[in-house]
Amino acid sequence: MNRRPIAIALVAATAAAIGVYWLTDWPLGVRGEWTWDRIPHPPSLRGDSLLGICQGLLAATAFVLVARTGGRLISRSGRFVAITRLACLSTLVAAGFLWLHILQESAPSGHGLSKAPWVVFYPGSSGYYFEARYRMDSIEEFLDSYENLLNDPDPARRTLHLGTHPPGLFLFHHAVLETCRQSAGLRRSLIAWQPGSVRQALDTISDADGRLGELDRAALWLAALVTQLAAVATILPLYALVRVDHSAKAAWRACVIWPLVPAVAIFLPKSDCLYPLLATTAAWLWWSGVRKGGWWRPCLAGVTLWLGLFLSLAFLPVVALGGGLAAWARWRGTLPRRRLAGFAIGTLVGLAIPSFACWLAWGLNLPSTWWSNLANHAAFYDQPQHPRHYISWLWTNPLELVLAAGVPLAGLTVAGFFSRVRRGTPAEAGPAWICLIVWAALWISGKNMGEAARLWLFLMPWGCWLAATVWQEIRTRDWVWLLALQAILAVATVSRVSGFHFAS
Repeated sequence: MNRRPIAIALVAATAAAIGVYWLTDWPLGVRGEWTWDRIPHPPSLRGDSLLGICQGLLAATAFVLVARTGGRLISRSGRFVAITRLACLSTLVAAGFLWLHILQESAPSGHGLSKAPWVVFYPGSSGYYFEARYRMDSIEEFLDSYENLLNDPDPARRTLHLGTHPPGLFLFHHAVLETCRQSAGLRRSLIAWQPGSVRQALDTISDADGRLGELDRAALWLAALVTQLAAVATILPLYALVRVDHSAKAAWRACVIWPLVPAVAIFLPKSDCLYPLLATTAAWLWWSGVRKGGWWRPCLAGVTLWLGLFLSLAFLPVVALGGGLAAWARWRGTLPRRRLAGFAIGTLVGLAIPSFACWLAWGLNLPSTWWSNLANHAAFYDQPQHPRHYISWLWTNPLELVLAAGVPLAGLTVAGFFSRVRRGTPAEAGPAWICLIVWAALWISGKNMGEAARLWLFLMPWGCWLAATVWQEIRTRDWVWLLALQAILAVATVSRVSGFHFAS
């Protein structure tokens, strides 16, 4: 592999991306339909902006050093190898959480961690917390009346966030509220640990809304922290997924870059940041089941898939991934017919048992619910206030995906794809082709016309997975350099691009 042209191309493309963000006013999306806002840096606040960027770069340096140290330890063999790797991964999760905390706080005022209470609380950003807090007296009553929400005459409730998602997100926030309600000590601790910017945002909301008590202040922050932890914890199933076919070194390098994906920090604490953990866990269980056999892995994958579909129908492409991996292995002769039957039955059992339990416990017909969610989502594009043109988004979405994932990671994903296809072994080529086919089908379908940077967040760990063959080959110096390049881009992006149309 000729490294110099690749290095020059990645540096140039990364610099071009930063230049687009900072030196132009080109729309980040399709003007008149959907665009992401740029964060302003007025002359009076440029000193604060520079300080925030320096803070982000220092945090990036610390994270890369942790990654470099872990990379040396993870490849060691010996008596305590399992304990060493577990310690490395645990440290990486902690470092990734802290990195995302500092990275978000490095953004200008109103766009850092202070965005969390606004995003979680107000119905305009999601509405799940608001529904759970003020309109849900009990789980039973909510699920009994859930069908009314799906058929609400108000298009804003029916076709936006509330009517297009299954009940899982409402129950998630209900659980967060109940956890805080049952423990005064937890409430006090959560409030005491809030950064000043978060407290200020909560005070602003309280002054405007007049109903934020101790419970809300604790629960809003806990929901944000849980979402951030889930986003970072994607490291664990991603490591296991890559480890199925690659060395510990390649798996470490693949999962280390995940917290450096700009979209993760930009869209926290949106519920989309919960999805990569579940989607990657299901992919790992399916792929390890295809490669190693056994019924329990696909069964657990089915349960994980159910949990994802209970939160969002964004997981439908994950279903296609699992089926595609099994079909590929069967076609290439590495999955005997008997094991394929066990794979399919295990997945269906894992999906059916919790669905049946919901019907027994609450009378919730999930297939009917999912169908209504899909119909409401399709109706969104029929409304005149949300114009979308298929051709415009056909070329915009891939570009948005590249910028959201980060140019270095996107380039390595493409390199990893061709490396896997060139080698031609079923274990390496299969994931490459199936990931490409699933993404291309989603792209061409036009199901996401706008907001691909957020809505495709659950797909971005697949890029880390495909790039594993490249990570396995390159020198340590090149790997550290690529991490640093991705981290610099993350700082530049988070400081300039807002994932939300407001400022606190």
